[in-house]
Amino acid sequence: MRKSARHVAGCRGRLKSRPILTFSEVADITAGFPESLDYIEEILAPSGQYYYVLRWAGDAGRCYFLDQCNNCRAKKLMPLYCQSYPFSAVYNYGVVKLVADCQAAEQSLHFRVRRSCKQLARQSIARFHRETYRHWQEVNAQ
Repeated sequence: MRKSARHVAGCRGRLKSRPILTFSEVADITAGFPESLDYIEEILAPSGQYYYVLRWAGDAGRCYFLDQCNNCRAKKLMPLYCQSYPFSAVYNYGVVKLVADCQAAEQSLHFRVRRSCKQLARQSIARFHRETYRHWQEVNAQ
């Protein structure tokens, strides 16, 4: 199911936002890919909660885990944020809104895949304090 969202002409493995990760996701990823620690950044939000983001590999918007064919090398360890691709959840005036990172993917996905991705996006945002998630949004907007 995830493969259909990943292989859509027009996206080319570029993301608008650096994926937000929990400590447990970082622990799982670095256990499987010790070298990935160089691509993970720890951030303290004003809420007092730590969160982590993946740094871009090389050019902006390119995920470290994507191979030449845009396949995720960390598929079994894929963070929840990535599983919801091409959708992400954002706070918009206190309301959770779902946005698509890639319009081509959104339009070409079967409605069941879109629904599944949106549910995962809602689960992803629920893991963090609201102010932590807003901080991540602001950091990504810079």
